Amino acid sequence: MESESPQSQCDNASCGNQVPSSIWSSGVLCSGCSGARYCAAPCQEVSWASHKAICTVPKSVKLGEIRLHCKIEEEDEDEDEDGYDSDEDMDSTCIKNISVDIEYKPFGSNTAVKIGYARLVLVDIEKTRSVGFFFRLDDESDELSNFAVLFDDEGPLRPNSGCWQPEDFDEQDYLVVLTELVVDIPWREQGIGRSVFQKLFKLEQLHGSRFIFAWPTAWASSIQKESTAAYSAKCDRVVKFFQKSAFRRVVNSRFFCLANDIRHASHSIPLDQDAPYHDSELPPTITLEEAQRYMDERYMAQRMPF
Repeated sequence: MESESPQSQCDNASCGNQVPSSIWSSGVLCSGCSGARYCAAPCQEVSWASHKAICTVPKSVKLGEIRLHCKIEEEDEDEDEDGYDSDEDMDSTCIKNISVDIEYKPFGSNTAVKIGYARLVLVDIEKTRSVGFFFRLDDESDELSNFAVLFDDEGPLRPNSGCWQPEDFDEQDYLVVLTELVVDIPWREQGIGRSVFQKLFKLEQLHGSRFIFAWPTAWASSIQKESTAAYSAKCDRVVKFFQKSAFRRVVNSRFFCLANDIRHASHSIPLDQDAPYHDSELPPTITLEEAQRYMDERYMAQRMPF
């Protein structure tokens, strides 16, 4: 008779979940002290007020001890039923997904602790333009589909985009979109998130990009077990955090942008004077007839034997 797997209780006192120790890898371990375990991120969040008093996380982190470990996520290569490369594979080099581990490594230590992560999308402007800027981003995700509407189908930013001008991006080969940023709860309120923004600009994988776009929101991984009101309040806090970190809104959209150069006009706009959000769609970049013609031509070109 097989013995039952040992049980461990979630350290959120109001939760009480009994979880087999063998699957705790799917839970959340406090990265500040490694002494508390939770069944999910929301449990850690509600317990932080009490756990903070006994957690051994450093109370004053030197930002020079924060490091980023970056890698480009590889995509699987697929073929369609005719033996041809799929659409996604043929233009996969247009867009790269980048994952970044945020690590704390004290001076003089050989051990680094993962304390958060970031996810970015790198868009090659020239390659994406060659396959259709809007359609390529629209294929990728809903977020990038909304992002693409800020640009015309050749890639340049639309005119009249507030403090952001099309010429800002004339010498940019890539567009960088931050899709997720999470700093573990014990490490927050120490300026780590803001320092990560500046460290991102130094990553060689971003090819010297001078701007980072983002749609600030509460990430899906952190909103389990939350009411609509709690989620909305969290989204508002996230937007304020980005604005305090010098991100400014693009037009009246949900997207914000950060300029690495402090001389850029966006850095002169006070937080309370940033552009408001308006829930209205921008005009389409091309007509439906043009879109259908483009897709037909692209489909035929992929199947030409020469």
